[in-house]
Amino acid sequence: ALLVLEVAHTTFANDKRYKAPLYLQAGVPLVWLVSIASKSVWIFDPIHPNGQELSSGALSLAQMPRLQISVESLFRGV
Repeated sequence: ALLVLEVAHTTFANDKRYKAPLYLQAGVPLVWLVSIASKSVWIFDPIHPNGQELSSGALSLAQMPRLQISVESLFRGV
């Protein structure tokens, strides 16, 4: 897998602390953890194994550089 995408509301703290690091240890190079409560996306990768929060801007994959997903668009209507 190139990417794991998790959407979390009530399980965010557990997913951030346990699941995201496990995905990285298993060799998944990129984890996006979407937090419904904070309307942000946490990005985990080998450079940021503890995660980096993104509440605006665009998400993209190095393997698909023309694909751009606006963080704000994920939360329209939420």
